[in-house]
Amino acid sequence: MFKKQSLSSKKNFAKLLQARDFMGKGNFPEALKIYQPLFKCTESALVASAISSCYILISDFTSAYKWIHKAISIDPREEYITSLAFYHWFEADYENSARLYKEVLSINPHNTFAADQIISIYITPGGEQWVDEDYAKDCLLTISNNSVIDQSYSYYLLGKIAFKHHEYQAARGYLEKAAVFGRPLGERYNKEMIEMMEIISQEGAKAS
Repeated sequence: MFKKQSLSSKKNFAKLLQARDFMGKGNFPEALKIYQPLFKCTESALVASAISSCYILISDFTSAYKWIHKAISIDPREEYITSLAFYHWFEADYENSARLYKEVLSINPHNTFAADQIISIYITPGGEQWVDEDYAKDCLLTISNNSVIDQSYSYYLLGKIAFKHHEYQAARGYLEKAAVFGRPLGERYNKEMIEMMEIISQEGAKAS
């Protein structure tokens, strides 16, 4: 009868470290030679995920999908689902990528990577067929509230959405934050924000 070994045993943990060293050196075939027997004796979702990562890095997507699915079947935690979603995104399968990132966000609403990837799908031409505007707004708020590197872009998009719906007071607040927080967006975005602010000011003058 097969008995699973512990991944944390001294012998198996040493193998994990050895495989990681090969990964760090970009020697993915040698890492696979360690990971695959290690999976056979431990049936660890973590090892299955590592095997999947190796295959991605040598551009064997069929095997990468197989192993990440195996990891999820053993332990459906958010990081493995996130990896699968990223694989779909990388191959421009935005429908499945969006579906999986939404699943991740249902598990952890504060996952800023998943929220950011949802926005990358939303702003892709035709992206609104997979991510609706309200969901995109929720993701943008998740990103901006967690102070990630693209905070300024999140505020810009929130301002643009509010502007589109003539919610000028909200748009003004978001665009002001886009001008203060995060990294500079560049001349094109600055010009667009200035134009929106001019219209917002004109509308405000009409209302007063």
